[in-house]
Amino acid sequence: MFDYVRCAVHLDDRVGPQDTFQTKDLDCCMETYWVDPAGHLWRLDESGTYDIVEESEEDLLKARENREWGWLPPFRPVPNGNHGKVLPHRITRTIRIYPSDWSSKVKDKLRHSDWPEYELTFRDGELILVQILS
Repeated sequence: MFDYVRCAVHLDDRVGPQDTFQTKDLDCCMETYWVDPAGHLWRLDESGTYDIVEESEEDLLKARENREWGWLPPFRPVPNGNHGKVLPHRITRTIRIYPSDWSSKVKDKLRHSDWPEYELTFRDGELILVQILS
């Protein structure tokens, strides 16, 4: 598993602030992190923002009719109105990130060989170095 990283710091011209990156160098729990324009690392905590509700038998039957495969979980997440938290993530280490969706850019003007990889070095949660690996 991996984590997602959004980066508001300019890395190079191949990627932009809307791009999402992946890394296996953080918690590997499918968490979302954000590097703000000043270079501070934040963890987005969305725990407690959804409730799990049981589907009615009638809704399950309708959903199964609309799917090619027969099994559906009897529960679904429903937003409960709570807001998540943005928490500082004060690590001191280097992480490697790469785009989580490069295929859409490859179709436009870039090639698979243009696949970017970056190393971000943090000290106490502050970005101190960006290295372009490829």
